[in-house]
Amino acid sequence: MTTEITVSIIDILIFILGIGGVVLVFYLVALMASLRRTLKRVDAILEDTNTVSKIAATRATEVNLAVTDLSVALLGIARNLKGNQSKVSAVTNIVNSLSSLTGLFKDKKGK
Repeated sequence: MTTEITVSIIDILIFILGIGGVVLVFYLVALMASLRRTLKRVDAILEDTNTVSKIAATRATEVNLAVTDLSVALLGIARNLKGNQSKVSAVTNIVNSLSSLTGLFKDKKGK
């Protein structure tokens, strides 16, 4: 008994497209698995970045407050010194005189 099988070109093309479709589905599944792992890593990185950003923002606010307080204090000191320039120069002269006297005594001890 002889069996005759007839295959047309359209049947061959449909078979090739079917195999290509199955291969494409497997490729897409592998791609999605890889994408899922990548998204988990990116999520962890973004979470760390968010934590660091919050810490930096908090510290920046604290530093801003400290700088503001320091500038206000220095402004007050500058205003006080500006009003008391004669007193400051008198104290400076006394300190310079004392240091000169100290230098004289040190020179005599060294000789």
